[in-house]
Amino acid sequence: MAAIALRRAARQTHDLTALYELLGKHIDNPREHAEFLAKGRRRAAGGTAGGLRPTAPPKPVTDDRRNRDRPATSPTPANIASIESNLIRYIGPIARILVKRELEKYETLDKFYRALAAHIPNERDREAFLKVHGGD
Repeated sequence: MAAIALRRAARQTHDLTALYELLGKHIDNPREHAEFLAKGRRRAAGGTAGGLRPTAPPKPVTDDRRNRDRPATSPTPANIASIESNLIRYIGPIARILVKRELEKYETLDKFYRALAAHIPNERDREAFLKVHGGD
């Protein structure tokens, strides 16, 4: 249920504080509700979403076959921030979580971009995202 509530709320706003307020409506206990909203305000003020920050690329894979496909360069923190900000335009704050998740399992930049683009429901938006980030 929480995942569904998060997806719905993320479609309604691109603002972290507003996202917490929307999700807070599902918390009946007044004390827990207040704590949840306070935590959201602190995270929004600190510029973090649940402690999610651009992460370093995964460690090299030992399987030689997969290493041949791995690009010589990996996404830099600046690239990751750019990708997140662009993806947020299309799918909302959940983009940060998806970027982090895809970074953990990316093999090539092309596959990374395509995996993220797959979460964009509109085909034109998906193509625009891929065009900006070097997808063919």
